[in-house]
Amino acid sequence: MLKKQDRGYANSLFLSSLRDLYIKNKFAKYTETYPRGLPFILQDQYYILEDAIDWITTRLPEIPQPFLGYFHLLPPHEPYRTRIDFTDKFRGDNFRPIDKPGHLFSNGYSQQSLNEQRRLYDEYILFVDHEFGWVLDSLEQAGVLDNTYVIFTADHREMFDLVNDPEELMNVYTRKPEIAKILREELEERIIQADKPYAK
Repeated sequence: MLKKQDRGYANSLFLSSLRDLYIKNKFAKYTETYPRGLPFILQDQYYILEDAIDWITTRLPEIPQPFLGYFHLLPPHEPYRTRIDFTDKFRGDNFRPIDKPGHLFSNGYSQQSLNEQRRLYDEYILFVDHEFGWVLDSLEQAGVLDNTYVIFTADHREMFDLVNDPEELMNVYTRKPEIAKILREELEERIIQADKPYAK
């Protein structure tokens, strides 16, 4: 016979397996859409960007003007799990980032590993760019884009974007204005080399 404490552990294990089964079934419909799995943060807090974008584009035309809107969207936070439309978009595109010398703060990641993470990230950026395009299209169709300021920014860079020196690493959270420019230039270079259509 189980002690009271042991019964609690057994119940907890049973309930957690039921919860896992519920989550698996709930998100099964996204398996084909997201072949690398759903984007998430903090283990099992899944984030479906297009749902957020749909909500934003539906609400924007209904909001009395003038208004200030602030929307903090998770992507492209890791893990870099882009939608199927953009999966492997840059695989084999012959883009080769500049090799960075190893450093104490690079955590032992090889150049090959960093390049692979960068590719997954860039494919995720394409997805984000596509969805952000829907926001702009929605504003234009609603007739409010010409009367709107749109500011698109990020809160930090990624490790593989950095030069491996301590000063650069200390500045990772303080160089925000450069982020969009860096990403835009890199994506433009990838697109030129891949000779593939961009976003839509």
